[in-house]
Amino acid sequence: MDLSQFGETTFALVGPGGARFADMNAGITPVFFRREVQNFAKSEQEGRAIFEMHEFVRIMIAGDPHNMHVAPVDATVKARYAVEYARWQETEKHKQEVGGTPLRAWPLMTPEKIAEFEALHIFNVEGLAQLPDVHLSKAFDLREWRERAKAYLEAAKNSAVSAKFAAENERLRATVEELRGQLQQQVAQIAKLIAAHEAAQAQRTVQQEAAQAQPGAMQSG
Repeated sequence: MDLSQFGETTFALVGPGGARFADMNAGITPVFFRREVQNFAKSEQEGRAIFEMHEFVRIMIAGDPHNMHVAPVDATVKARYAVEYARWQETEKHKQEVGGTPLRAWPLMTPEKIAEFEALHIFNVEGLAQLPDVHLSKAFDLREWRERAKAYLEAAKNSAVSAKFAAENERLRATVEELRGQLQQQVAQIAKLIAAHEAAQAQRTVQQEAAQAQPGAMQSG
């Protein structure tokens, strides 16, 4: 995973085999957090930005405020910082995890609207589009925003389908061009073989005619 988007670098979390984590962790404070990371493959399929939540740890070294590193949470991190990770997970249990398209990734959203909708526990465009009628009275323009969300998702879906067809057409066009090039090469090779065969046949004919003419020339002498 590319961590440059966080403005930080990876940190060597693993020491030599058998090293005690307590010794390795001296002066180190791990800070765990979740961050939305765009899934570009799914985004291309859906025609809109799709994000997934990933766990990370930020390593802070005592006395060195400029030396902070971030890394994805993997089995090694969980083992090395087991106590801190378990404590963090306990505090994260009841927090809302947002998937799909977050409101802030929707160009129509303003910071004020995002705050308003999040206060209503609406965190992504999909949730807004699926909002039940019974909750529409909680804000005067919720019905309008729900329809906008539905239209956005439908347009994105259609755009993804169109993009998929366009990509498929491009692949087919490239395949046809490749086959056409191969066919042209084969035609050229066949033409060369025919020309070589005709040249050899013509040479044999000349040789045969010359051989037939030699006895007649000798008799006439």
